[in-house]
Amino acid sequence: MAKPIHFIPTQWTLVINSADNDTQVRKEALGELYNRYRPPLIGYIERHWPSLRPDAHDLFHDFMLKMIDRNYLGQASRDKGKFRSFLLTLVSRFLHDEWKRRQAERRRPDFDHEPLENLSTPASEPRVEDENFDYEWAIHVIKMVQLQLRDHYQGCDKIKTFDLLRPYLTTEAKADDLEQAATVQGTSSSALRRNCIV
Repeated sequence: MAKPIHFIPTQWTLVINSADNDTQVRKEALGELYNRYRPPLIGYIERHWPSLRPDAHDLFHDFMLKMIDRNYLGQASRDKGKFRSFLLTLVSRFLHDEWKRRQAERRRPDFDHEPLENLSTPASEPRVEDENFDYEWAIHVIKMVQLQLRDHYQGCDKIKTFDLLRPYLTTEAKADDLEQAATVQGTSSSALRRNCIV
């Protein structure tokens, strides 16, 4: 009998768990949120805020600390829309404030003055629904699901089947391709399809 699939909790479950009274549950949820959103948000910072690019990793870390300290996750609600839109709005505001703070530091008398042409400004006002962020997020989700699927197939002693079919997860397979995969597996295409259902 196949083992049940244990899916990664939804973002909303993680958001709820991040405010849990149990320290261990809260810690795990915050760690998972950090790991899930780190790559796409760092990419967003580097692409849309060129003047902040050298500090993208540190800024992401500072943003997460501020979000935890001020309990911004407690303001998130499934009724208000997508969690990643909520997160992107927060990080955009955080980065805008950081950019303004840095510009103000440059205007202080104890700093050397720079010519105006050396000052950089954000490339454009960041949009809440940024297509590149969505694309990077989708790629990240696909990678996470593929890893989870591989672990599941490995646990069911079907790792060879997974490795054989993995190329078809991200491309559309033709009927002939499935026949070839079945031949390699030493079975029919219909039996291969049945074996894929776990």
